[in-house]
Amino acid sequence: MNDSIALAAALTCEFEGLSLRPYVCPAGYWTIGYGNRGLADGTAVTSRTKPITKQQAEDLLFSTLAGLRVKLRALINVRITVNQEAALLDWQFNLGTSAVAGSSLLRLLNSGQSIAAGE
Repeated sequence: MNDSIALAAALTCEFEGLSLRPYVCPAGYWTIGYGNRGLADGTAVTSRTKPITKQQAEDLLFSTLAGLRVKLRALINVRITVNQEAALLDWQFNLGTSAVAGSSLLRLLNSGQSIAAGE
């Protein structure tokens, strides 16, 4: 595995858990699969969302991470490794792009302070 999306998906699958039915996450949002708040067609997950299959959950996660990666790459102006990008994608999946954009981690990373950013 040398693709940041595949690596981020593996991290997410390992730590998020899987629910094929809608559920309310600890942050209070309706989610499905590995923690997606929206479906492939862009509609929001609600209590009335129909269950999905494991394959649909995986496809949804990969699609979401691909979209997030485009946004993440626009925020980063230094070279990073595939593993760093995967970790940032997993973090972005959990916190959201706005939180990443305004984070100290991103500011430190972009200023060349990768060790401080990692800490």
